[in-house]
Amino acid sequence: GNGVIIITTKRGKKGKPKFNFRAQYGTSDWENAGDYDVMNSSEYLEYHREAVFNAGGDPDLEFLPNGTRNAGYYPIGADTLDTDWFDFAFQSAKTEQYDLSVSGGTDNTRYFINGSYFLQEGMARNTDLERISTRINIDHNQENVRFGTNIGISRSVQHSRYGTTSFGDPLYGGNYLSPLRPIIAT
Repeated sequence: GNGVIIITTKRGKKGKPKFNFRAQYGTSDWENAGDYDVMNSSEYLEYHREAVFNAGGDPDLEFLPNGTRNAGYYPIGADTLDTDWFDFAFQSAKTEQYDLSVSGGTDNTRYFINGSYFLQEGMARNTDLERISTRINIDHNQENVRFGTNIGISRSVQHSRYGTTSFGDPLYGGNYLSPLRPIIAT
């Protein structure tokens, strides 16, 4: 039925300090995310030459009769460059998280202190999320008075190299960028 959910944070218990450490590590591989079959440079050149021919042009002419450059002309040997944009844009990405906590207390005062570090690389290169956080819970009882404090501090930084334009999206760009274009590092 309809119930009430109560969320509580970890609290310290009476006793000597207890330390707890936890580590997690994992990877994600973009190649398992889907099968992206794009044209290599030879297929790309053949496709463009057929398109120019089917439009009534001559793909072997570098310049058209009016003196303008033939957009469908690629010289022999142009397919020596074969850029795989998916291999350039994506990577195997790691995820790691580390948590360290200490808890303990006396009859009157109990404490729980936790620190955490989280890093998740994106499968798109130069993207990641990094988070550092800490939590401090202190409870104190003095006769008929009980008080405590819960402090949580967190800092997250997300890096993304890609903009909001269509070609900034690595999936879109990987499908539509020519394999004849070289990779230029910026």
